[in-house]
Amino acid sequence: MKKILLVLVILSGAFIQGQFLIASQDGFLYDSHKHRDPFVPLIGPGAQAGDQPDLSVSSIKLEGIVVDPKQGSFVMVDGEVYEEGHKIGPYLIEKIEAKRVILKYNKEHYELRLSED
Repeated sequence: MKKILLVLVILSGAFIQGQFLIASQDGFLYDSHKHRDPFVPLIGPGAQAGDQPDLSVSSIKLEGIVVDPKQGSFVMVDGEVYEEGHKIGPYLIEKIEAKRVILKYNKEHYELRLSED
């Protein structure tokens, strides 16, 4: 009786696991069930095209910069006020200078400059 129960448990486990893996000629393919594949890197070699942020740096409009070493510097972006350490979408405001702002996303750095007009 215990052997039959053990065989049933093993077979049911194989059946459940089989729902998540699909056989192919190269081995197994991950069936994501509409979720991100955890085995695909988010950045670097092998990253998928859809891994970029929804907001592009070129679409961010830097409207003003206030530099104050004593009380902290601020920027106005798209009508909102931010300071160092805040995020504009997925971009971290790493540094505010008199004529530019340095943003960071993952390990990449981006520069926003005040327009001269």
